[in-house]
Amino acid sequence: ADDLGAESIVVQYSRHFFGSQAASLMKEALFGLENNWRAGDLSSAHAISVLSKTLRDLEAAWAAALIGGKQRQKNWRLQMYIHRGNYDLHVGLRARFERRVVQKARDVLIKHSTSGGNSSSATQALQEASSLLWLPTPRGVKRSISLLERRLSELTMLLNTSVGLSVIQSQSPGLAMSSLYANFSDLYYLRDRVGKALQLPIGRRENAVRKLAEETRILEKGGYLDLLGSPILSEKMHLDMGEGSTSDPSFYFTPLQATTLRPLQTDLPIAWQRFAHPFYDYIMRLKYTGLSRGRAYNLTVVRCTIPEENNQIRVSLRANGELVHDLDVAPYPMAPLSYTIDSATIGENGVLELAWQRETGLGGNGQGGFISSVKLQEIFQ
Repeated sequence: ADDLGAESIVVQYSRHFFGSQAASLMKEALFGLENNWRAGDLSSAHAISVLSKTLRDLEAAWAAALIGGKQRQKNWRLQMYIHRGNYDLHVGLRARFERRVVQKARDVLIKHSTSGGNSSSATQALQEASSLLWLPTPRGVKRSISLLERRLSELTMLLNTSVGLSVIQSQSPGLAMSSLYANFSDLYYLRDRVGKALQLPIGRRENAVRKLAEETRILEKGGYLDLLGSPILSEKMHLDMGEGSTSDPSFYFTPLQATTLRPLQTDLPIAWQRFAHPFYDYIMRLKYTGLSRGRAYNLTVVRCTIPEENNQIRVSLRANGELVHDLDVAPYPMAPLSYTIDSATIGENGVLELAWQRETGLGGNGQGGFISSVKLQEIFQ
């Protein structure tokens, strides 16, 4: 069976465990769930629509005993996949709403910071942003989320019954339900920051808005933005992925991507609590092409320095072989670092390679030198 493709293998798997009538439907469902992992972003209208239809089809086939036959109530594989699909849809609906209000609030802060406002208008901007961030979830979305939570609870109990006591004793029976409302957007972070800014004396609110707007400019699209710890490949297009985990499972020649060891908090943007870093003596690279010839660029780098992490590792940065900064530790508290990449460094071919490397020969666990985000923007005269 070495020459069988992935689709043929999945069809055979589906036919064996779910019955021949359900083989085609289960194949589509399994590839759909896999695509959810690969895509990384479940908040698009298309992703939500496709996932909703798949779940409706699966639930209808299950109710009609087309999947699993009379033993479907004990088919833990089927229950697991439906559980996973409902979980993914819950995440997608939440993410879609939260990211919308976050973007609207950030637009308000940016607009104020670019209009040359004063303390009075800063208060108005903060109040408007706050009202957006505390908008209630739309009734239809709230109802859908509530129904999904109820179904997930039912499936959790079914799964625990199906797998049996011996399995439950060796794993968590919660099936990730405790993480259902994990923090995965900047909604709670901005609520906290904007709320604290409104508690400041009026004369200090303008500066608070300016700082929030500056942070937003670093995180919003424009120029070349790479969020190195993002699970979404399109958000780190310039990161050289090295050999990859298939041929390099130990990540000696592949950027190591991770998140902080603590649960994601509200004191920092989510993007700055994730990172990639050079493992041991590996050189982590970002590669750009098509840059404007004869132009200088501003480079903004955010290095992750969560206290629990090994953040005292020194790292150097080079641009096309030219030293941007020598070995140094990241600032704490975290703060964006800005550098100028001059036109002579980029050269006539419009190609730029940024290279980070830890202090060589350190040994230990090979970690440290965490890079969260990198933004490259052309400097216009």
